[in-house]
Amino acid sequence: MVERHRRPTTENTAEDIIAEDTVEEAQTTPILENMVVGVRPVFGGLTREMDQLVEQPLLGPKTEFPSPSFVLAKKDATGLKKPQAVAHRGYKAQFPENTMGAFRGAVEVGAEAIETDIHLSKDGVVVLSHDPTLKRCFGREEKVIDCDYEFLSKLKTLKEPHESMPRLVDLLEYLAQPGLEDIWMLLDIKLVNNAEDVMRHIASAIHSVAPSPARPWHSRIIFGCWAAKVLPPCARYLPGFPVTHIGFSVLYASHFFAVPNVSFNMLQAALMTRWGRAFTRKAQRDKRPVLAWTVNEERRMRWAIRHGLDGVITDDPKLFIDVRRQWHEGTRDGPGMALSMWLNVYWTNFLALVFGVFFSFKFGWGIKKQLVQLRAADEDRRPGDLAVSVSSAQTAIARAQLNAFSSPQSRRQFTTTQHHATAGQCGNSVGQQFWQQLCQEHGINADGNLEDFATEGGDRKDVFFYQSDDTRYIPRAILLDLEPRVLNSIQSSAYKNIYNPENFYIHKDGTGAGNNWGMGYSMGEQVQEEIIDMIDREADGSDSLEGFMLLHSIAGGTGSGLGSFMLERLNDRFPKKLIQTYSVFPNTQDGDIVVQPYNSLLSMRRLTQNADSVVLMRQVVLDNGALSRIAADRLHVQNPSFQQTNQLVSTVMSASTTTLRYPGYMHNDLVGIVASLIPTPRCHFLSTSYTPFSGENVEQAKAVRKTTVLDVMRRLLQPKNRMVSTNPTKKSCYMSILNIIQGEADPTDVHKSLLRIRERRLATFIPWGPASIQVALTRKSPYVTSSHRVSGLMLANHTGIATLFKRIVVQYSALRKRNAFLESYKREQPFLDGLGEFDEAKEVVQSLIEEYEEAENPDYLSKEGPPGEEGEDKRVA
Repeated sequence: MVERHRRPTTENTAEDIIAEDTVEEAQTTPILENMVVGVRPVFGGLTREMDQLVEQPLLGPKTEFPSPSFVLAKKDATGLKKPQAVAHRGYKAQFPENTMGAFRGAVEVGAEAIETDIHLSKDGVVVLSHDPTLKRCFGREEKVIDCDYEFLSKLKTLKEPHESMPRLVDLLEYLAQPGLEDIWMLLDIKLVNNAEDVMRHIASAIHSVAPSPARPWHSRIIFGCWAAKVLPPCARYLPGFPVTHIGFSVLYASHFFAVPNVSFNMLQAALMTRWGRAFTRKAQRDKRPVLAWTVNEERRMRWAIRHGLDGVITDDPKLFIDVRRQWHEGTRDGPGMALSMWLNVYWTNFLALVFGVFFSFKFGWGIKKQLVQLRAADEDRRPGDLAVSVSSAQTAIARAQLNAFSSPQSRRQFTTTQHHATAGQCGNSVGQQFWQQLCQEHGINADGNLEDFATEGGDRKDVFFYQSDDTRYIPRAILLDLEPRVLNSIQSSAYKNIYNPENFYIHKDGTGAGNNWGMGYSMGEQVQEEIIDMIDREADGSDSLEGFMLLHSIAGGTGSGLGSFMLERLNDRFPKKLIQTYSVFPNTQDGDIVVQPYNSLLSMRRLTQNADSVVLMRQVVLDNGALSRIAADRLHVQNPSFQQTNQLVSTVMSASTTTLRYPGYMHNDLVGIVASLIPTPRCHFLSTSYTPFSGENVEQAKAVRKTTVLDVMRRLLQPKNRMVSTNPTKKSCYMSILNIIQGEADPTDVHKSLLRIRERRLATFIPWGPASIQVALTRKSPYVTSSHRVSGLMLANHTGIATLFKRIVVQYSALRKRNAFLESYKREQPFLDGLGEFDEAKEVVQSLIEEYEEAENPDYLSKEGPPGEEGEDKRVA
């Protein structure tokens, strides 16, 4: 039963009542059922769902459907473009429709595509059936939606050979076989099913079947939508998949030109008139494919070829392929169409015009009208208007619809670039995983070339990549190390060709820093000219450099020492650019480097002091103890390898940069992220949480569970999902939180989740600042298959991070009390005049700890700091 939706007004106007009475009368009029000779009675069924057909879409921010290039007409051996053969419900002329026999038969005779119809069973299985009832094909009175699949699977078609009703999964598994990579599908989404439910289950079915390695599903599946209301679920549950409008009215279909890249699958009779041909020409100028249904006569097949359609949907694909093979320039459509045929065409168009006008006057004009109103509202918007509070959440959601219809060309954005430097064994090992993951998410292969299926992703590759003269994508990366082992392995890895060989630096001696911060820092001074030249070359090649990212460890020698030196030089040389570091902290409970407290403390001083003087440095803090714990708890690996823990770090790094690479309204640059997370200069250390974790190379971690926005946001606040080990006190609290939610997240679900978190008091905030969780919605890469519908990353500024710094200070004090292991440091340049460097570093870190502890008090802002403190802080402008 299809529920009827009235307008959300307190009382109906006379016009509303008259319009609705007109619909009800039309539904009972016999003329709508079977009045056109030779044409399927589509109008009867569609009229009964008229209000659903034209409901307004509600798309999320930055929704863009890709252009379905695989649907366009193909050139034959003579160089002429001809329509593709699309088998209507399979090879319907010879087999029972929508059965595996019909699909196999269509492929065997050479059809390029299969059109089939989608319904849901009672237990949520996506089945392939045109009718909502079983009567015509199976001889039973039940509706598909009222039967579970166990019952449906036992039924046999009335038509021979008697076959059962297949699932969408069955068709996907068939087409995933080698040799069938070029066959694509058009899935007709029927209106009798709830759009949210059917798209959610379709997404689950598609994700459950591994595609052919040569072509992912989003380059082989296009969704057919009769109604505008189906567009938002398509965008939410299967982003990156193209959409086509299925219709019979050119008047109504013209409204879909407001939605970028939506193609058209029209009743052929609607395209054969003068206005239909004008509609086709407009679509072709916009490079939108146009298909025709259902074309079963040879004369109409020739007409479709002659008028340059992109696809012909037919019950007899073999007949169309024969007609197409014989057609050439100058071929006539055959003997003149009979008068009855033209009467049929125009009578069909008269009905379509009547229904189209009715749709447009009642609902259709509102699509464009709403677009104009939203665009005008967006132009008048001030930056602060988008802050979502409980009272203004619905207003913000409504304004977010604007992006759904605005083309990328009309919404130019200022592209910023980030340069990424890795230092030391840890930094380069994690960096290697990070760049591989970015390549996969952007559809870039191991040689740096863009895959054929990755041309319409809507992503910003130029943030982290630039194109070489031969159009390959090169990472904006500089790789530094004082010993060659890790960098040599990167240069011999599968992704060796993506890097610029000039951006590798290995010290000529290759001896490393011997886990000595002083040695790494001293060697940085010796080789700084070569490294700075590399950085200057990359920076000069950027159109709009926003900042630098440094990935390193603070426990060893190169990452801590050379990394500290690089931070100081970057700050001096680029004082107006942001410096962001991903700093891997040691396992303070069970460290494997005896002098790691020394190295960590010395690095902490640079991490605290060296940042941009206007917008302060921020670093994401990760520690090996937490990584090992997460690997055991989430990946079910008790003794994780470096590759597995590096995978955790690269996953977090990739998620934290998603808003830069798939930008939305907010948090689409580093400035926006930093400004929202760092309330005071010194407190710029951010901890991270991520869920759900899964390891593609770890079988135990591939279990799929249901993920919702509330489930993800609640898990992000759980201590066991944090990637840094802290021991918060009762006074510890959040200073700020940013949740980056990836995947199929509806803004209304986010709003409800925030209310639930507030009601349950799951997060405690500072008493002197706003208690709010900021949320950035972003889509996942369309090129990487994920077993989870929603995933989330939390960047949090939490006062409990001070307990990690305390452990470092305590361990340092224990070693320094005995002057243990100091001889190797005394021989290095920073310590030739004494060990004052240690004392200064301890003072800076101790001051940082006190700053975080004071931030827990209500009088934090009114309390005066020590005299002269501001003068010592390089980050204060």
